[in-house]
Amino acid sequence: MSRVVVAYSGGVDSSLLAKVAHDVLGDQAVAVTALSASLAESERAAAAQVAAQIGIRHELIVTHELDNAAYRRNDRMRCFHCKAELFDCLQSYAAAHGIPYMVYGPVVDDLGDFRPGMAASRQRGARAPMVEAGLRKADVRELARRFDLPTWNKPAQACLASRVAYGTEVTVERLSQVERAEALLRERILDRFPDHGIVGEEFGTKDEDAEYVWVLDPIDGTISFVAGVPLFGTLIGLLHEGEPVLGVIHQPITRELAIGTASGTTVNGEVVRVREDRSLAEAMLLTTDPGAVGEHQDLAGFESLWSRAARYRGWGDCYGYLMVASGRADIMLDPIMHPWDIAALVPVVRGAGGVITTWEGADPIGGASTVAAAPGLHREVMEILNGTGAR
Repeated sequence: MSRVVVAYSGGVDSSLLAKVAHDVLGDQAVAVTALSASLAESERAAAAQVAAQIGIRHELIVTHELDNAAYRRNDRMRCFHCKAELFDCLQSYAAAHGIPYMVYGPVVDDLGDFRPGMAASRQRGARAPMVEAGLRKADVRELARRFDLPTWNKPAQACLASRVAYGTEVTVERLSQVERAEALLRERILDRFPDHGIVGEEFGTKDEDAEYVWVLDPIDGTISFVAGVPLFGTLIGLLHEGEPVLGVIHQPITRELAIGTASGTTVNGEVVRVREDRSLAEAMLLTTDPGAVGEHQDLAGFESLWSRAARYRGWGDCYGYLMVASGRADIMLDPIMHPWDIAALVPVVRGAGGVITTWEGADPIGGASTVAAAPGLHREVMEILNGTGAR
């Protein structure tokens, strides 16, 4: 391929593809990001930063998938119509600039999933170099790490439209509501505490070096939210000089509000504690996505833990940590996490007498994974996962 347009979202796959395209083709490669109502502003800004680090020319084009009634209908083929619009626009861009190839970033792992967007991309002639090279997600992350790309451990980021439940029409107003959820939280916080910093999923960071920093995730558990599974919630954390001092988990469907501080944790006003009398052979193990473990952590250690626990359930997202804190489950772990996924969980679990660390046993603040359990059980879990023990 002599000249290429890279369909570039700023995720780990497209970032690696953009990096390699630029290294091999130089100015003959251009990364193009689609602007639409379904792209959060924070994701657009982050993609631009990574493109600048790579050095690749970065262009923005406007797509109009919301003009398509089939897209707005929001059934299981929504992604087909989204990618069809994207690659129709990329085709026009490529033709206008004399570029013969369009490339995008799926990997071999994606081939077994239901991915109608890939069908739309193939129909329009887009190439998938990482599939052609036989790369899997773990390979992509390792290569991105070697290239010092900041996206190497970035979890998959859903577009705003994916947070609208199937069957509910996608509209500009609904997409704006999703993005406005965090904006409203920010406005309320800054009205009351103008000197505080904020870290959020949708709008990035503001004064992250401030003495007090709020960490926000308006919809934790996007996949659960879209599927109508009542595990999603809102997370609000507060850091003081980098240490978590307040955590809030709000479960709107189950109507549970967990508040954690150094003084303790309550759920709907009642004090809760982790279960400390359970052995691993009696324990209930939870995680959000066991399929993600092999991408980010040692799968053998997880499978060993799974085989030794009494029961395993996929009651994950933030609700799993609430269940551990309130003594209804014993172990909750996630192999990959964002900062805004973690900050609220720490005071809730610790306030209930539990321990929460990274997968390696380190402080979860600043980490990218979490393991939560009662103290004695946590030590045993860490030894099984990776032999380090909690530090």
